[in-house]
Amino acid sequence: MMKNSKILFPQRIFPAAERKGKPVFVELLIGIGVLVLAAAVILSYYSIHRSREFLYLEKIKAAKLTLNHFARGAVLPLLEMDFLSLNSPFREVKDVDGLLYAFIVDNRNVIRAHTDPNQIGATPKIPDPVPSGRKGDPISEAVYPLSSGDRVLTLSAPVLYMQKPIARVYLGLSLDTLNKLVDEKIASLRKGLLILSLLMVLGAAGVFLFLRTRFVRLTSALPHEQPRREQGSLPSLYAPPPTHGEERAMTATQVREAPQLARKQVTILFGGIKGFREYAESREPEEVLRDLDEYFSIASRNISDQGGYIDKFVGDAVIGVFESMPFQQDHAERAVRSALAMQRMLQGVDRNENPLLRRVGIGITSGIVLSGHLASRDEKRAFVGESFKEAYLLNLMAAPGEVTLSRDVYQLIQDLVSVDPLPPLEMNEKRASWESFRLTHIRESKNYG
Repeated sequence: MMKNSKILFPQRIFPAAERKGKPVFVELLIGIGVLVLAAAVILSYYSIHRSREFLYLEKIKAAKLTLNHFARGAVLPLLEMDFLSLNSPFREVKDVDGLLYAFIVDNRNVIRAHTDPNQIGATPKIPDPVPSGRKGDPISEAVYPLSSGDRVLTLSAPVLYMQKPIARVYLGLSLDTLNKLVDEKIASLRKGLLILSLLMVLGAAGVFLFLRTRFVRLTSALPHEQPRREQGSLPSLYAPPPTHGEERAMTATQVREAPQLARKQVTILFGGIKGFREYAESREPEEVLRDLDEYFSIASRNISDQGGYIDKFVGDAVIGVFESMPFQQDHAERAVRSALAMQRMLQGVDRNENPLLRRVGIGITSGIVLSGHLASRDEKRAFVGESFKEAYLLNLMAAPGEVTLSRDVYQLIQDLVSVDPLPPLEMNEKRASWESFRLTHIRESKNYG
């Protein structure tokens, strides 16, 4: 009897239950909004912190790349006492934001190149940078204040010739300017994250209201659910999803193993532009960068198409490494095919649009190198070996549009190629003369790839 009486009494007999039930949805909506907003704030703070650190490190990394570029490009001008060419790159970077100075000091502690021409021939007056302490990192660092109050980060790297230092390159960065540039980028990021947080809250509210409306419509036709729906009973609002067929996701933290080196048989492709210095000196930097970008794009695409790995870009040169793989042991053949495909594509471009593309010579050699991670903070693999020097020498022997091969490469694919022998090259590190060949043709392989 009592059970039936509960169904017969109308809801308006219990006004307290009605008043108490109405705010439940509102309270739940506010709770979800607060949780979503808190999660968005925490995520935004973390993202801004990491982004600030990332942007700052990217600025420092770009400065170190510029420093290494100066160090590599200063070898020949220093040996030839060509101070005009030595100072040319410094004139191009003197207006870069955050760069206070850049100069080269020889072994007699005399400035030979400087962004301020008035300082050439003087003695530098800055604290000696401290080595970074990271294995394989020749760059030294020092931070000191100027009289104006700016803090300066000085980076220094040696200029090496035959593994011996002949000078040092210094780069001075204003830390205050770098932080200002980073803050400008963070400001726009902060606005975007704020808008995203508001959208997340509005989206969560919209989803909640949509689900509530659907729930009310579904339960409105069930008389025995009416009291629970009117009272705002929380158990009626939540039903756990079915567990059968549920997809489980796992996350794991990648643990970096200690740096290890492995010996590998590889083939190295070294492509460089002939007469690049004369070309660059007669054109605007924007035009040079545009032409270089097209050249690097074509070279990278052809190396990757044959399974090669882009080791690095050095000035006007690109270095590709072809390794032995489980189903592709023909690393030498892939390197040669990549070089020929690259030359065909470079020669096919209109000469008037980009004259650099028809000036590329390529050297290819094969040998044993060490492969692995040399720096604990650098996720990029590194390759070390004498074969890179041989590839560079072969590149010097190649005329524009030509591909030169070492004897090792020729012996690996002699049944596939036609070559012209080149005069033996005497090398200081080798007792005997060094054989090389000019590639003229390679036979198509139906089973390749």
